[in-house]
Amino acid sequence: MKTKAGKKVLLTLVCAALTIALGACSGDKAGKESSQITIGIPQDVDSLDPHKAVAAGTKEVLFNVFEGLVKPDSEGNLNDAVAESHTISEDGKVYTFTLRDGVKFHDGTTVTAEDVKYSIDRCADTSNGDPLVSAFLAIDSVNIIDEKTVEIVLKEGNTDFLPYLTAAIIPAANEDPESNPIGTGPYKYVS
Repeated sequence: MKTKAGKKVLLTLVCAALTIALGACSGDKAGKESSQITIGIPQDVDSLDPHKAVAAGTKEVLFNVFEGLVKPDSEGNLNDAVAESHTISEDGKVYTFTLRDGVKFHDGTTVTAEDVKYSIDRCADTSNGDPLVSAFLAIDSVNIIDEKTVEIVLKEGNTDFLPYLTAAIIPAANEDPESNPIGTGPYKYVS
């Protein structure tokens, strides 16, 4: 008889302990809400400058910190990101982007047509050899039409050029994007 009573007491204690432990794990559901999360990634990052990063893992991380004029969705479709809309001329030579209102960099500054021109020109620069984005050799000029409109003119028509415009838009005023990455993506780099 003692074994049946002992088993009942032990079972009651185990149930009570589980109830207390699981109740403690539930946390304060009505507590303060936060839009901040911390993500730790156990891998080496080859560069924090989105235009110089080459490793696939690095690009995967920076994809969440930076946005281009367009950005792919989960199905691979290109959607306007920093841009509100875009048009491609019939001959495929002129890509015109209208910037989205109110897009801000993580430092609080507003994205401007000058930032877009700077970013595209930086990726196309050949003064140190090859451009940072090899496809940008096809660019003839990047023109600011007005404060919200940027035109990219190609040397030859290419209606398949749009995917290259996922290249990150960074602030022209940021003198050291390698140690101070500032983007417009959903996540802000802290350390």
